[in-house]
Amino acid sequence: MRIINIVKALFILALITLLGCGGGGGNSPSATPHQDTIISGVAINAGNGTLKVTALLADGTSGTVLKAGVPVDANGHFSVSLGSYTGAILVEAANGSASVLHSAVQNVSGTATVAVTPLTELAFMHAGTTLTNQNIGSANTLIANLFNVADITSVIPVNASTSSLAFASTDMQNYSLAIAAVSQPGVELADINAAISSNTMSAQMAQTLQNSLNTFLSDSAHNKSDITSGDATLPAIGTTTVVYKLITQGSIPAGSSMKGVQLTLNIPAGYTIKKNVSVSGVAPLNSVISSNTANGKLLVVWTPANDNASLSTGLRIGEFAFLSFKVAPGTSSDINLSAFKASDENGAAIGSVTGSVTF
Repeated sequence: MRIINIVKALFILALITLLGCGGGGGNSPSATPHQDTIISGVAINAGNGTLKVTALLADGTSGTVLKAGVPVDANGHFSVSLGSYTGAILVEAANGSASVLHSAVQNVSGTATVAVTPLTELAFMHAGTTLTNQNIGSANTLIANLFNVADITSVIPVNASTSSLAFASTDMQNYSLAIAAVSQPGVELADINAAISSNTMSAQMAQTLQNSLNTFLSDSAHNKSDITSGDATLPAIGTTTVVYKLITQGSIPAGSSMKGVQLTLNIPAGYTIKKNVSVSGVAPLNSVISSNTANGKLLVVWTPANDNASLSTGLRIGEFAFLSFKVAPGTSSDINLSAFKASDENGAAIGSVTGSVTF
C-alpha cells in the first residue's frame, strides 16, 4: 500500500512539473532556430571534381578546414553547408586535370553565393599570402573594377561558348566574357597579376586582353552568342572607375561659418570625369564645375548662391563631395589639389581650413 502511494505521489509531482513548464498560454520565450551557413555556386574548372572550404582567421592565416571533398557536378555547380561557421573563407576547387582555382570571400553567413573562377584566382594572387578581410575586399574589388564586373564572388558567370550567354544579365555577360579573355591560349594569370599595380593595369596587358577577347568573339566555332567584337556595349578591359573624395580639414573660427569653397583639381592624362559632384550629409548642391581644359585642370566652386536649399550653418569640416572618374589603363599619376580657398559669410578667406583630395 505504501509503495502504491509513493508511485502516485511521484506521478502527481511529474504532472505538476510538466504543466508548469508547458503552461502560460505561450508567453514563455522560445529559442531562435539555428541557421547553418550554406554556400552554393559554380567552380569554373572543377566539373566532376571536388572543392575544399577553409576558414580564414582574423590575422589572414588559414584556420580549420570546414569541408573537404565536396562534390562538384559536371557543370561546375556545388552546394555545401558550413554548419554554424560565419566569417571569411577560402574555397579551393579542382578536378584533377585543371589548375586549382581559389576564391577568397569575406564574412559569409546564412545563404551565400560563391563563384570560383580565373578572376577570383587572380584576386587571390593579388591579395598575397595574408588573407585578412581588408586584403580580400581590396583585391576582389580591384579585379572586379579592372574587368568591369559588379562582384567577382557573388555574380555567377555562364559558359561563354553557349547561346545562353546572349540571354544572361549584363553583369553575367561581362563576367563570362572576361573569363573568356583570360582563358585564351598564351594568356597567363601570373602575367596579368604582374601587370597590375596600385589601381591600374598596364596599357600593354589591357590591349593583350582586349585582343584576346576579340579573338574569342570572332571565333564562331566557340562563340555561340550573338555578341561580336564590334559590339559597342562591350566593356573596356583595364579601364577602372575611381571615386575621389574632396575633404576640408582644420577648424572654423567661433561665430563664423564656411559659406564658400573654391579649388582646382589637377588631372593627369588618362582621367575622364563620369559624374557631377555629389555631396554627403548636406542638402543637394548645384556645384559649379568647369569642363576639363587642355591643361588638365578642373575648377570646383561652391557658394550659398549655388545651393538649391537653405544651409544656414554652411559647410562642415570633413568629406563634402565626391567625383567619379574613368581611368585609362597605364595611368600611374593621381589627381591632386591646388589653389584651395575656404570663405566665410563675408567672403573673407578662412586660413585655418585647408583642403585635400583622396580616393
